[in-house]
Amino acid sequence: MSEVNGLPNTNKIHSVVPHTKNFNVSFSEHKPKILLLYGSLRARSYSKLVIEESARLLTYFGAEVKIFNPEGLPQTDSEDES
Repeated sequence: MSEVNGLPNTNKIHSVVPHTKNFNVSFSEHKPKILLLYGSLRARSYSKLVIEESARLLTYFGAEVKIFNPEGLPQTDSEDES
């Protein structure tokens, strides 16, 4: 498997940035800006890991990516919601 730089779980064959030469469309001149959110504050959060992997893929495809860290936000207590 021929991996993409810094993305060991991807294959170059399936990671091709699309081109528009055969279509009557044009892309914007600037990179798309994407904000990724996750809600878990656990040290080993699967949602955070998915967001980090998504950020790597989106960056590879040319996006400007920011990840919002929810640490420090007020948390609700599930026992008080009854």
